[in-house]
Amino acid sequence: MGRSLSQLVLKCNHNRRVEPLELLATSELFEGSSPADFEPLARSARIKHYHRGDLIWATGDKADRMLLVLTGEVVISRLGPDGEEYVVELFAAGDVMGSFHFFEPSPLRMLDARAADVTSCWIIPHACL
Repeated sequence: MGRSLSQLVLKCNHNRRVEPLELLATSELFEGSSPADFEPLARSARIKHYHRGDLIWATGDKADRMLLVLTGEVVISRLGPDGEEYVVELFAAGDVMGSFHFFEPSPLRMLDARAADVTSCWIIPHACL
């Protein structure tokens, strides 16, 4: 279901507005882009909210979406042979995650992604591109 750009604006702490298209355009991955470049994605992308500790994806899941962190933080990790969690990367508001495998034909996730705090992400399905 499509959303207007005004519906994609998320209010977060301190009444600050987070606009997904602007965040994408200013992300390192899409440096040099403008928010207008991503307007076609707005029809298929959606916002999802996670509680602290929620699993966003697990090792072995299909890598069929890319996420833009709008608020909060996401920890990318894996379990070691001793069962201990090893943090590989941390994503914060404005970061694009899940793009590593996004452009492969049938990719699988190699690590777990979990909300480190209350987190909102803009989810962009692979089919959008």
